[in-house]
Amino acid sequence: MTQATRKSNWGKGIFILYGGFVLFILSLVFFASQQDMDLVEKDYYQKEMEYQNQIERNRRTQQLPREVGVQYDAELQTLNVNLPPESLAPTTKGQIKLYRPSSADLDMIFEVKPDNEGHQVVDVGRPARGLWHVRIAWGEGDKEYYSQKTIIIP
Repeated sequence: MTQATRKSNWGKGIFILYGGFVLFILSLVFFASQQDMDLVEKDYYQKEMEYQNQIERNRRTQQLPREVGVQYDAELQTLNVNLPPESLAPTTKGQIKLYRPSSADLDMIFEVKPDNEGHQVVDVGRPARGLWHVRIAWGEGDKEYYSQKTIIIP
């Protein structure tokens, strides 16, 4: 082999190496752009904007003399919610949301309707087994409260 032939082999090798690298990067970009990126909640960005209000609700809830209680009764298939009576008014409104982190399709929403002592029993039927977040938002006017508890349904 002559010296001229070796130089052309080096050139071809470098060209093939860089060409392969470019093809690899382009295919990586193509496959990455084809991935489906679903958010768990459809209105995620709007909820992010309301985050400061959420901080205020959490602060008010932490200042209450009693903690919010949540228990799941597997036998009766009910969710027992205990709200601090100090946070209730005759016109208290709100919602109890059973939030499933792995699938938004399984989420359930119920209206807050506690008795005078803050107790409420919610019939949830047969929810899917696993981890659930119970998000409770309630209040009246500028006195809004929020609590999130985690339960595991066996």
